[in-house]
Amino acid sequence: MTGFVFLRVRAHRLLLAAALLSVLLTTSVLATLAAFSGAIGDAALQAGLRGRSAAAASLVVGGQVPAAKRASAEAAVEDGVRKTFSGLPTTVWRLERSGPYALPRDLQPPAARKGDPDLTQFAALDRSRLSLVRAPGPRPPGPGARSRRHCPRRPPGASRSAPAPSSTSPTGSRTRR
Repeated sequence: MTGFVFLRVRAHRLLLAAALLSVLLTTSVLATLAAFSGAIGDAALQAGLRGRSAAAASLVVGGQVPAAKRASAEAAVEDGVRKTFSGLPTTVWRLERSGPYALPRDLQPPAARKGDPDLTQFAALDRSRLSLVRAPGPRPPGPGARSRRHCPRRPPGASRSAPAPSSTSPTGSRTRR
């Protein structure tokens, strides 16, 4: 049986060589195209991040992390950024913000007090990264101005001995003020 196969191979050497050559050529072309598409993708990403769209290229990560695990979470985010934008310069900023606070209802007109209250959030922003468009920024009160306490407002009729309303810290845990 083996002798018969060798006789057939010897009779069709040119055909077998052509088949082997076409397989090798196809494999090398596919490998070259795969490497080329990867290199083109990387080059396009780097060119895009160096051009006008660099400001729009951002990776936003959000979560509620307890204070004890904040350092490990920041390290994980920085590692993820390094892997995502491999080889490119990156900067990581942290924004801490509060949970939603309802504004006092007695400051609104009676007709607007119906339905869900208006909510706001407080955040610790980097002043060097802000640009105010219309109004001047907050500044300390001038001489002779009344001092105002910056704390949650008590509802009308609440006693001074009652605890202040609770708020949500940036890490999502409940705290008392």
